[in-house]
Amino acid sequence: MTKQPPKSLLKSALDILREAASGNPYASQAQLARATGESEANISRWLNGSATPTLRKLEPVLTALGVRIVLPYGAAARTEAVGEQSNTTLPLKQRAGFMALPMLGEVGADKPLPALIQKPEDWLMVQRELAPPSAVVLKVSEHERSMLPRICPGDMLLVDTAKKIPISERDVYLVREPKRQGGNHLLRRVVVRKNGRQTFVLFYADNTAEGYAPLLYDLSHYENGDIHNAVKGKVILRLTSQV
Repeated sequence: MTKQPPKSLLKSALDILREAASGNPYASQAQLARATGESEANISRWLNGSATPTLRKLEPVLTALGVRIVLPYGAAARTEAVGEQSNTTLPLKQRAGFMALPMLGEVGADKPLPALIQKPEDWLMVQRELAPPSAVVLKVSEHERSMLPRICPGDMLLVDTAKKIPISERDVYLVREPKRQGGNHLLRRVVVRKNGRQTFVLFYADNTAEGYAPLLYDLSHYENGDIHNAVKGKVILRLTSQV
């Protein structure tokens, strides 16, 4: 028997539907009905809360609005803490409340990530107790192997964008190279060192066997010499299908 998603997840999906529809002047109920083949009456009831669809019914309407929801569970999926609590496996609870976090794209795709936008097209549903409101979601590119075996290609990562000051060398951060080096976003551990008036940031990977060498930058190479322009957030959780 197929496991049904928690009701709280469906409620969060409906909230996204209402927000997306209200902010789109080209998505009237009649237009959504024509685009999806669903009846206008049903869409009206879903929007006003008098009826609740299944996720299968809801998905084409969200797609018509340019919104995609990624469900964070499956037969082989696991949610794990990263960093100080890296050996902790966090089971998804069927009755937990869910929140929708914006997905910013792939890290390790040899290009900078887009800036956080107000209405991203993709969302990941995550238990509220696992993620702060300042979290965003990244997918690890199939070519990104720098943090093996801790973080694997295809993993989805929750990054807390409020945590930009490196504290422990055991933690993994989303970092950005200086613009003169391309400004690419990477996954690395971080060490900050001072030498007189100069401050340096050292980014280093776990998978040195495949040639991921440490990267050392003078913090003055970043805008305003600000550490927040070098470290963009702390990786707090990963969703993985690795056994």
